[in-house]
Amino acid sequence: MNKFLLIVVALIAVSSIWAYCSGMKKYLFPLVDCDEFARLIDDADRVALLDVRTQEEYSQGHIAGAVLADVNKDDFLKNVAEMIPEELPIAVYCRSGRRSANAATALEKEGYKVTNLSGGILAWQKAGLPMQTTQSGEYIHESTVNIDVNGEPTALKVIRINARKTQFNLRMFSRPSITNPQNLLAIEAAFTGKLIEDDSHFTPMNICGDYVIDGKRYDGYEETTTTTGCLAISGTGAKVCRVNEELITETMQAGGTLFQQILLVENGRDCYVDRQPKKRTDVEFYRSVVQMSDGEICIVQSADEIDLTRFIAALCALGAQSAIYLDMGAGWNYGWYRTAPADEPKLLFPVARKTRYQTNWLVVRPKPISEFEQ
Repeated sequence: MNKFLLIVVALIAVSSIWAYCSGMKKYLFPLVDCDEFARLIDDADRVALLDVRTQEEYSQGHIAGAVLADVNKDDFLKNVAEMIPEELPIAVYCRSGRRSANAATALEKEGYKVTNLSGGILAWQKAGLPMQTTQSGEYIHESTVNIDVNGEPTALKVIRINARKTQFNLRMFSRPSITNPQNLLAIEAAFTGKLIEDDSHFTPMNICGDYVIDGKRYDGYEETTTTTGCLAISGTGAKVCRVNEELITETMQAGGTLFQQILLVENGRDCYVDRQPKKRTDVEFYRSVVQMSDGEICIVQSADEIDLTRFIAALCALGAQSAIYLDMGAGWNYGWYRTAPADEPKLLFPVARKTRYQTNWLVVRPKPISEFEQ
């Protein structure tokens, strides 16, 4: 009898160990040391670097290039999905390796390929590897400027963007996460053709005018009255100007990004042709991407509801060399910015409408620190 019981107990133990190991194998992520982790993240185009600590911890010091998603927040997986495509491998870390292990397990269940840093940021620091801190007030500066237009005071909210430390990009459909400190600014970009419920109904043709993202051209729907201007972004910088086929081709060849919109100001003068979708007499809040006479790119928004003619006149008086319109109608007006990754975001408009009204976003993010410290 005792021998029989021993056999039964042994079989149960073997079965339990096999089941435990099988469960581990299903979600078994690599655990690597600092040297291997550093080699892995060296190619930022092939792996996403994810910090799963709190924003306070992140601000005090993080690995350069890391995006933040707090693993202990309920929207952790949603935030990661908004920032990182499923096909892109993730290198994850936390303070000591415990939270990142939990994050890696959760992410593998979602289909991601994940590698965890053994010992976390503590081991990284002990190895003497470089850290990056976020400081306040260095990336974006907001001020209110009062402009006299035909004897009437006009207040403009001016968002100045530090070109040395930031970079523009265009994001399609999914709303950039406001909780990610790497997203410094997010506002609507091109016009939207249809109001869509989710990304399963999104097609490139839902964007007005042909556009370019990271050197790849997409065919949008044609509407010549609303695609007279553009914001073109490449390695040589960003510019607001009249759109043409040659510029689109140049942006593609440079691996840049471009979207089209209505041109409001050209060569420092009002150039808007009064037609749909906006009339000069329409009174509302207005927003624009502006290139100043010194080349600086700003986002300018009216502080009050005014007509379009007055808004354009205020842009010219401000010193705009060129400017394109950004829709502020109901649903398209949502947008926000933060002055630096460490700072809390501020809404550019108090009403946050559903994402289906916006299928493309102009986003400002920090440049890698190695680029702007040179």
